[in-house]
Amino acid sequence: MNTAPECGDCTVSASELLAAITGSAATASKIYRRVFPRLRRLARRHAPSLPPDLHDEIVQETWLLVVRRGAEVFVDAGATADVYLAMVLRNAVEVVKANNRPAGTPSRPTPTKTAAVAVDLDNGVENGASMAQFRSERIETEIRLDIALFAAKAEPQVARALALMLDDGLPISSAASGVGMSRQTLYRRLIGLRQAA
Repeated sequence: MNTAPECGDCTVSASELLAAITGSAATASKIYRRVFPRLRRLARRHAPSLPPDLHDEIVQETWLLVVRRGAEVFVDAGATADVYLAMVLRNAVEVVKANNRPAGTPSRPTPTKTAAVAVDLDNGVENGASMAQFRSERIETEIRLDIALFAAKAEPQVARALALMLDDGLPISSAASGVGMSRQTLYRRLIGLRQAA
């Protein structure tokens, strides 16, 4: 159990995080003690069903992933230090959950077998699948393709924000701050892309 003080100033700047990753062990330890309360709160929020001792493990795994990935991954992510730490923490939650599953429990959900859908233009959808399911899957595929087109046409900052929202599940406000713009600006640019398409 860590004896870090409760959060007074739990945030860390990008330069401080880079110094912790690339600098001495003493610098890394100092930054870790400072961000520990914030990371612990995030761990409780992202894994409320896990026991408290695993929250500390999530925080330690987060820091380990940050240090292992190094400065290049942090710089390439293009996010603020706080958003980057939150993204890495989500990965650490999955690692800790996988490491603490009972023996014999699959770490990934097993895919369910779905009946193949045969489409007959005269009779609609056959083999037990409803037309609503078929339409839903088709619409979801079309939306994914539209988003891929938007990302290809978007400026790099907006494309990174789209990736943060879709791949990492961040809300628009977090994705916007992760790429250094306001939520309203990102929203307007996304609307502009949609209208231009």
